[in-house]
Amino acid sequence: MLCLTVEFLTGRYRATDYRKREHAEWPPHPSRLFSALVDAAASLDCRWGPDVQSALSWLESLPPPCLQAATAESIGHRDVLETFVPVNDDATVNVDRARRPRYFPVAWPPDPFVRFLWRDAPGFAAHQTALERIASRVTYLGHSSSLTHVAIDTSPCIPNWFPDDTGSEVLRVPAKGRFESLQHAFQLGRRPSPGPTQRYREGAVTATIDSKGPQSAWGEWLILRKVEGRDLGVEHSLLVAERLRAALMSCAAQPPPACLTGHGDSPHVACLALPFVGFDHSDGHIMGCAVLLPSRLAREERVAVLVAVEKLHRNGKLKVTSQNIWTIEKSSPDERSRTLDSTTWIRPSRTWASVTPVLLDRFPKNKPGRTLPEIVTESCRRAGLPAPTRIEAGKHSSLVGVPPAPAFHVQRNELPPKMACHLRLIFDRPIAGPILLGAGRYFGLGLFRQETEEGARHE
Repeated sequence: MLCLTVEFLTGRYRATDYRKREHAEWPPHPSRLFSALVDAAASLDCRWGPDVQSALSWLESLPPPCLQAATAESIGHRDVLETFVPVNDDATVNVDRARRPRYFPVAWPPDPFVRFLWRDAPGFAAHQTALERIASRVTYLGHSSSLTHVAIDTSPCIPNWFPDDTGSEVLRVPAKGRFESLQHAFQLGRRPSPGPTQRYREGAVTATIDSKGPQSAWGEWLILRKVEGRDLGVEHSLLVAERLRAALMSCAAQPPPACLTGHGDSPHVACLALPFVGFDHSDGHIMGCAVLLPSRLAREERVAVLVAVEKLHRNGKLKVTSQNIWTIEKSSPDERSRTLDSTTWIRPSRTWASVTPVLLDRFPKNKPGRTLPEIVTESCRRAGLPAPTRIEAGKHSSLVGVPPAPAFHVQRNELPPKMACHLRLIFDRPIAGPILLGAGRYFGLGLFRQETEEGARHE
């Protein structure tokens, strides 16, 4: 994995969208970063040394990166004025050319950091030293007033902009031959061509974490924040999840995709409530809900779910009961509430405790293959997880704000009764979430959270 972090030192990014000159570019295009790296490399004392050329050639051969950047909706913009700038006093410039307006748009992101993530970067170690030298010489991105600090980042990076042929945003990206093209344009004194492009989609963060341990079968999170409406406790998680699924099926193109209906062999989407639990003063009230997409979901089904979530967001209402209609909205990637931040639920940990009771697939018996530890271990295996080294079961969860298992409404009308209990699982190595186990996992039952959180800070 390779992550290049760009920090805008003045808190602003000044760059013109190459398609609409009066608009600011956002997010910064990967090709613009690559051009800045090439420019910085040219200023090195060893100008175009073998290691520098090799590093840049390797970088342009990688697939388009993911980005962690502020959402387009959260960006502030300066008022753009039409400006006329005198021509340069240079004999090579045609001073008789027609005057044309110029614009100087500026984007003000709420977070001055933008991260470019290449998850698959084989051979990075061989070029790391050269890339660090090049990155340290980058002083600006876009206009020269967009002062930056660029460095290789080793901290976890959860992207929210993804290369996707169905995406609505078109970004310029480097590709093989771009390095040579930039050099050639410079030697001829010409502006470089825009270069190749790639469609991107802006979405919620994913559960992919750079870890050598097992990964969750769940991928993208689509989170909806509760804005108004009567509070419900975590014991009503099943009700909220059922209403969310029903709303999505109503908003989806008809007939709804199999991943929502639960029919067919395609992976199923999970709907779950997100309660305030696991912190010092947690009271267990539900702060929002989430739609979890399987990592192996087909593209057409994924698009259908995204369309349904977007329609539900525009409608802005979720009917939980006839007397309790929530006002909801999509949560942004810069969400301050940790409960509504997907990284809270996916951070790797060795110890996981249930937030909602687990519906065991079978009633435990004192027979080989039917004991409670064996049933739980089999549920972990089906979820793609290793066998826990320790399993603790009971009525109570070890997390603050979680009521006992009997307080939960866990039975669905169309399902036979199941045994419900809270579980505490300990693994031999850190496991990345989210973890959903048991018969009610597609409706938020059997949802787990890390037991320890650096002192369990306040929400």
